[in-house]
Amino acid sequence: MNDEKRDDAMHEESAETPKEPPPGTRRDEPRDEFEEGSFWEKVRRGVVEGYQIAAEKTDVYARIASRRLRIVGITRRIERFHAEIGERVYDLLTGNPEARISEDSFVKDMVERIRRAEEDLTRVEAEIEEIRRESRGKGAGTREGTET
Repeated sequence: MNDEKRDDAMHEESAETPKEPPPGTRRDEPRDEFEEGSFWEKVRRGVVEGYQIAAEKTDVYARIASRRLRIVGITRRIERFHAEIGERVYDLLTGNPEARISEDSFVKDMVERIRRAEEDLTRVEAEIEEIRRESRGKGAGTREGTET
């Protein structure tokens, strides 16, 4: 009979004090969906990381694109200078076949302008390479073997 009383007492005890479910598992209790290690926290972290990588890539591509536009402008300027020199040389030679072209002040000035424009071109191309090196160094979402 003692065993029966003990069994009854255990059943009464377990009926009176139900075990409390872990936090966030009861349907009537609000859950923190972004608690550490949860599915939604992992999704949120992935989205944030993806956004950061996209922002960094966009910045890199924008900086490179602006330099490429400068290269186009410089290249057109050089082409224009070449055309102007060609016109001047033609005018000099048609007027005087013995003309000393290398001593002409206009030709000298245009050659100097072309030299400075070519230096600008080299500098801008170097800036693009530096931007690419920086982006690879940051690991701005680049995968090994991909070109920025």
